[in-house]
Amino acid sequence: MRSRIHFRHFFWLVLALGVAWRLVRYFLQMPLWGDEASLALNLLDRDFSGLLSPLANAQVSPLLFLWFEKLVLFVLGSSELALRFLPLMAGLVALWVFLLLARQVVEPLPAAIAVGILAVSYYTVRHSVEVKPYSFDLLAAVVLQFFAASFIQRRNTIWLVCWSLTTPFAVLFSFPAVFVFGACAVSLFFVISMHRPASRTLLLWGAGCAMGVLAFGGMLFFVSSRQYEALQNPMTIYWKDSFPPSRWSNFLPWLVETHAGNMMAYPIGGKNWGSLLTLLLCLLGIAITLKKWPLSLQLLFVLPFVLTLIAAVMHRYPYGGSARIAQHMAPAICLWAGLGTVWIIKNPVNMRWQRKGVYAVFVGLALVAAAGIIFDLLRPSKTPGDARAREIVARWTDPARAVNVLLVWQPMNHISPTFQWYLRTSGREILWNAHEDKSWMTHHGSMAIVSFDRDILLPSQCGDFEVSDTWTEKILVGPRELGPERWQSVVISNP
Repeated sequence: MRSRIHFRHFFWLVLALGVAWRLVRYFLQMPLWGDEASLALNLLDRDFSGLLSPLANAQVSPLLFLWFEKLVLFVLGSSELALRFLPLMAGLVALWVFLLLARQVVEPLPAAIAVGILAVSYYTVRHSVEVKPYSFDLLAAVVLQFFAASFIQRRNTIWLVCWSLTTPFAVLFSFPAVFVFGACAVSLFFVISMHRPASRTLLLWGAGCAMGVLAFGGMLFFVSSRQYEALQNPMTIYWKDSFPPSRWSNFLPWLVETHAGNMMAYPIGGKNWGSLLTLLLCLLGIAITLKKWPLSLQLLFVLPFVLTLIAAVMHRYPYGGSARIAQHMAPAICLWAGLGTVWIIKNPVNMRWQRKGVYAVFVGLALVAAAGIIFDLLRPSKTPGDARAREIVARWTDPARAVNVLLVWQPMNHISPTFQWYLRTSGREILWNAHEDKSWMTHHGSMAIVSFDRDILLPSQCGDFEVSDTWTEKILVGPRELGPERWQSVVISNP
């Protein structure tokens, strides 16, 4: 009894730390990084119908996510808290539904460890506080799998009704949800056909499949196919390592290395075999499920991997390469890892060592969350350049500064997305492409000119205007391999 009390305390501590980590990242209001800003600029530039067209800045996103984020932008504004509210809610709800799912399909201890792994994994935390649809990928997967697993375990048609009703929304909120939907459809049909189903049961299953297919077909026709066609070549190049190799002799090594990389970074891991331990735990967990789970339940969690791999062979969706595009696989990975971990812990004959093993696992998970929280508090941005960009724009557009207009020397689309986002949402008047449009020269009052060019010296471009101050600095926005961007700020007065 004593060990059970301690086990529960450890579990709730880890879960609370996982939730706290998400809230810390949210309320720190980390600056938007390049990919977030690139997507958010589409929300700024387009109305609801315009979001049906291929997105700018090499972005793709499911329709309902774009529409709801556009609604948030319209109602709540452009702050980081507003734009990240829906992803945060999706991440928190996904964690709660996964808790229900884990309790449904495995015993309490592996369920608790699986939930703990999902709660404190860096990628699930990060994508829950990001203006991207990845937390909805996780939410769609756990909701569909929970309803399907509940029907498989209990045979109550209410779960089939829930699955049927949520299927179209899941597909419209998440691109990879279609793989989970396909897995659910197959596993549900398998269990229904094995038990002499009533016509009502088959009708409910058919209705769910029809709504899912129609939703996916509609999004594919109106949104996804056009986004794919617009970005097919650059995306294929970008994700080239996440598609199976053309030579089949290299397929198995690629498959193993992919699963040992970022795809299975739960709770920690990374590229270059950094997630090998999680992969081994998952293989143990799969071996356990082959003995304990019915075939329908095995299909429910294995088929999303198979269907995603088939899509990767067709170059329609990348397989692995990054945890963000594999959030729909995270529930299965964490469940298998939890089962494998418990198998290792329970191997020692001594019960005292088993209890110590359980405590060690939960303490390790708690330390992962605590380290993540501390790291984010010490460096509250994805890259230092993002924070500097927001800080610099805030300084340029400070209401206390006697500057009426901000002139940007280059065209708008020549500016990095992070700078562009914060400039355009600053609330100040911005005139772009000042080196071509000279109308600013007749402006009365103090102005500030900004250049992102590496070589041009702004003071020499101001003619008869009086230069009040200059400021030049190199700032890195985005990955280091992109190199630094030099910007210059010059405040000028009337001639």
